[in-house]
Amino acid sequence: MSQSGRGKVRTHPDTPDPGHTDGERVAVGFVANFFDALGIGSFATSTAYFRCGKLMVDELIPGSLNVGYALPTATQAFIGIAVIEVDPLTLV
Repeated sequence: MSQSGRGKVRTHPDTPDPGHTDGERVAVGFVANFFDALGIGSFATSTAYFRCGKLMVDELIPGSLNVGYALPTATQAFIGIAVIEVDPLTLV
C-alpha cells in the first residue's frame, strides 16, 4: 500500500478490506491457532473466515496464510518442544 499526496491510502482493487486489526480478527487468529495446536489446522478455519467475510480474493489467501502463520507456528513449535518431554528413543 502506498500513500498519495493527500494522505489517502490506496489499496489494491482485489483487496476490498484494508486489513486493520480488530477484536474479531484477533479472536479468529486465536481460535485458529488453538485448533492448530489440537491438530485440526489453522489454514482451514482462517480460509473459511476469509471466504465467508469476502475479505480478499481467493488467489491471495494461500500467501497471506503462509506469511500470517509463520511466526505463530514457529513459536508454538518451540513452546511444545520445551514443555513436552519426549524420550529420544521415541523420535528414532
